[in-house]
Amino acid sequence: MRQRRAIFALSKLEHGRGGLAASRLRSRATSRVTSIARRRVHGRHRDVIALMFRQYLLVRLLNPAKRLRVAARLVWVMRARERFVRRLDLRRRRADIEAQLLIANDVESLLQYDNLREAEALLWIPPGSPAALSELVKGGHLPNLKWAHGFYAGVDVIADFARNDLAPAGVPLSNGRGAFSSSLAEYALSCALHFVKQVPRCIENRRERKWDKFVMGELKGMTMGLLGAGSIATATAQLAKAFGMRTVALRRNARKTDDTGAFDMIVGPYDGPILPAHKKALFEQCDVVVCTLPGTPDTRHFVSHAELAAMPPGAIFVSLGRGIAVDEAAVDAALR
Repeated sequence: MRQRRAIFALSKLEHGRGGLAASRLRSRATSRVTSIARRRVHGRHRDVIALMFRQYLLVRLLNPAKRLRVAARLVWVMRARERFVRRLDLRRRRADIEAQLLIANDVESLLQYDNLREAEALLWIPPGSPAALSELVKGGHLPNLKWAHGFYAGVDVIADFARNDLAPAGVPLSNGRGAFSSSLAEYALSCALHFVKQVPRCIENRRERKWDKFVMGELKGMTMGLLGAGSIATATAQLAKAFGMRTVALRRNARKTDDTGAFDMIVGPYDGPILPAHKKALFEQCDVVVCTLPGTPDTRHFVSHAELAAMPPGAIFVSLGRGIAVDEAAVDAALR
């Protein structure tokens, strides 16, 4: 229908008197056909194609005898271009999946593959043995290795392998940063809801078939603190804001601008290390604290007795980062 309207608008120019009215009608028809091209043609080149159509149409509109014919041909060209783009996308998708996977749990099983030496990528999925990775590379079984990837965001388990085996060979190592951010964010909110909505109490009432009338709390209006401001923390904060929560992040560089808009406040130093005062400023104002810190020497036991003691009564602590960032003995003491 939109294509017919565009052609009809162009055909009106055949009988128009010219002047300002014809110019406006020509501009309106040209924009309409261009918008049709932009919607119908998919892919990265759609704006370029639409611009090409627009220029082509403006040039041919100078010849009144060919206006309607050009408009009809333009629609045909758009359809042909759309079919071409679709075929091109299908070819690319087929090329993307033309890969053979060699799957095994140990070096001995991998050596059973005749084409192991042709492998160009290495994917590590925990709890696979880092020693097996090192044996594959040092043993010369992967001479064509060009890329290694860790399935999870944390790569501290294979840090020695990356440092001693991959780095000397010039093989890059990537990780799964961002791949599980949404899932972990949902888990963090589910933990908060578990306690705020008193889910264990509801389950027990259902088991006992008892009607227990009580007032449920709500996340709206509460404050969530994020230790770290990376991909996981950002996704968690965005989801928390959807519940009406206030979000506060603790990061190493508070001067850095938050372009995501996920955090209502950022706590931390402008220069130098994070001080106990920075941590206390976050913990004492938060109803829910979510730790998303990586495992490094600087983050070891980042959350300990002082931080947990600063939390308000009934506050919730959720650990999504590496285990060494939390002092488990301090958590045990706080729960007792």
